[in-house]
Amino acid sequence: MGRGGAGLAARPGVRVTVGAPPASPPATAATVLDVNGASATPLDVTATNSGNTPPASTGTTATTTQAGEIAIGDIGWNSNVTPSAQTAGYTTTAVQQSTVSGSAAGEQAAFQVLSSTGAQSYSATLSTSTVAWTGAIATFKVSTGPPPVPTISSFNPTRG
Repeated sequence: MGRGGAGLAARPGVRVTVGAPPASPPATAATVLDVNGASATPLDVTATNSGNTPPASTGTTATTTQAGEIAIGDIGWNSNVTPSAQTAGYTTTAVQQSTVSGSAAGEQAAFQVLSSTGAQSYSATLSTSTVAWTGAIATFKVSTGPPPVPTISSFNPTRG
């Protein structure tokens, strides 16, 4: 996400490492979200976008394959800004902001449990309108759970 980003850890014990190429600015900000209930192959659809004009946005995904998926969006920026007017329906995480040797970077992730299938996108307005930003969104399929436990409704014959 430029110098910011969101990660997904779907299982206990999963380790997430955040790094950057040596030529990148030294400031890095990240959010890791641990999603319970993801299916064995959870990633469904994704989109990315970048720019330096408002609003900062993720781009639009293809249509999701199932209702009830979890959408995770993130906007990252290379400055010291405040996001606002985030896409309705998403729960936002705390802003992560980092400044190292005069280089600033930040990001904010957001998530939503989807009620139906459809294309997804996420956006926010940044307090500085010309800052460089990147956005990404991914949707994750949820597990449909184990098959139902069989129940016995009658016996035939009723006596042995």
